Amino acid sequence: WPDMPYKNQGTTFSCVGQAWAYYKQILQFKDTGEKAELSAKSIYNPIAFPGKGSYIREGGLRTVEYGVNKESSVPSDKDEDSMTASFNFEPFKEEAAFYKNRITATVNTQDFGLLSKIIYKNDGIISGWGNHAVWFDDYGLLNGKRYLKTINSYGPSQELTYYEGNSLPLFSV
Repeated sequence: WPDMPYKNQGTTFSCVGQAWAYYKQILQFKDTGEKAELSAKSIYNPIAFPGKGSYIREGGLRTVEYGVNKESSVPSDKDEDSMTASFNFEPFKEEAAFYKNRITATVNTQDFGLLSKIIYKNDGIISGWGNHAVWFDDYGLLNGKRYLKTINSYGPSQELTYYEGNSLPLFSV
């Protein structure tokens, strides 16, 4: 989906919700051809530790157990207080069920060969390094170094590249 809209988490700690929403958008497009922008709030809000973030695994489980709403139905706020404020998801439950993931899995590895195969076969991976979660959608070799790349969740031109051997290991793949 080359023209997929960029997400921008603003001043929120919703990178987990943003990453899973990106990933689910791609899976939805591949499954149905639908270009639906999906809501990071519908993933992040119920799993958030306000002002701190959330666990990557919980974001994946939310996409399996509840699903994901459209951004137009449950807009993702740009500030943490609004993003984590109490929200009634009940009226949006049927829509979210349509956008459910069937499964989520965990892989415990730093092996770039294996990670690139997983990205290729599964249209990406959700992971993190430092204190940021991302959807890695690309991998390759640049100047003799293997890398993983993400479009990130801070708007256009904010791509990040993670190089093999980075001092901060990947976590929660």
